[in-house]
Amino acid sequence: MRIHEVLDACIEYVAYEGVLGSDVLRLQEHLAKRDSYLDATSFAYIYTLLCQHPSIRIAISTYPLGAAAQGEDAKGKGKGGQKGLDQIKGEDGTVLFTFLDEDDAELGGDPVDKTDLAGLAAKWGSRLRIRCTDDEVYFRLTGSHQKIPKLTLPVLHMLQLAARSREKGITAIELGPMVGASQGSTFYYMKVLTDAGLCAKVPAVLHGSITNLLVFHPFLELNENYRAIKKLGPLPGSAPAPAPTSDPAPAEDEDDPAIDDNGGTGLTGFDFRPITEPELMNGHIVKERLLQLLDHPALQNHLLKARNLLAMIGWNHQTLLRHRRAMTRVLASLVMNGVVERLAVGPKRVDCLRLTKFNPDYKGPPKPSATVQ
Repeated sequence: MRIHEVLDACIEYVAYEGVLGSDVLRLQEHLAKRDSYLDATSFAYIYTLLCQHPSIRIAISTYPLGAAAQGEDAKGKGKGGQKGLDQIKGEDGTVLFTFLDEDDAELGGDPVDKTDLAGLAAKWGSRLRIRCTDDEVYFRLTGSHQKIPKLTLPVLHMLQLAARSREKGITAIELGPMVGASQGSTFYYMKVLTDAGLCAKVPAVLHGSITNLLVFHPFLELNENYRAIKKLGPLPGSAPAPAPTSDPAPAEDEDDPAIDDNGGTGLTGFDFRPITEPELMNGHIVKERLLQLLDHPALQNHLLKARNLLAMIGWNHQTLLRHRRAMTRVLASLVMNGVVERLAVGPKRVDCLRLTKFNPDYKGPPKPSATVQ
């Protein structure tokens, strides 16, 4: 990377961290991931250049800003977008930052020049922060130097939280408490951001529940759920990650003995790439591959046994109950929409699937049974 590209990458990263800025060491780690040749010595030089940049400010926080503190500005306790960075306040009303002009003399102790990264890091640790100015944060998040009327303070806070979450996105359930908004207001603020083209609302299945993620647009194509919906596949150069073995509901996260991931399909002509967990939970690719299997000419009487389906569509990870439920949801949808029918075949009543177009006597999907009170 050329020096101007490195500086722009630094400013972009820090701006996306919002009004609370970034830990300097986290910025260094981010750059190292993008360019392995950027070592500590190189970063120290880049840091001196950032200190001279008009859009960058070096600050010492009043106390270490942990994960919980990252939402203070979004809860309305810090009004950086309204009053200016110097007046961002914490839970107890104290000013969160002291900005350095030349050195840290006003904070006591032996003064350390603000360009001395090693000295400041040794003296202040994680309290050393690198920040963008209000105008730079606003421009990097919105693409506009002019204030956009619909982007009120709560909406800007939500935009900062989405940007800070990067490719992972953030759920509506998380956003509401962080911006101090009701459910209705939260969805309205999300709509403002999506209508403005700044964020996208991406459906996702998390912990077995359907929800929406708010994803900042520059990271949209890096989001696994979005890639699953658009059938973009895994990110280039990334190996499929193993399915996680932990879940908030551990009682349901047991190995499913009914699934034999090593079973053969008996079908040829398919070369499905391994499917990722977001793609499995989303269901779009699952549906597409199932229909391809069911339309295979080698199927006897167009029947496909309803077993080993996960392995057949490309799932090659540990199978948990939530994965089987994801498959069940797709099958139920296909059956209710009259695309697929389930049949019990033979004296052993083997559970099979068939496309309804191959059954001239098909009379429509089964009606839900009435509940007797």
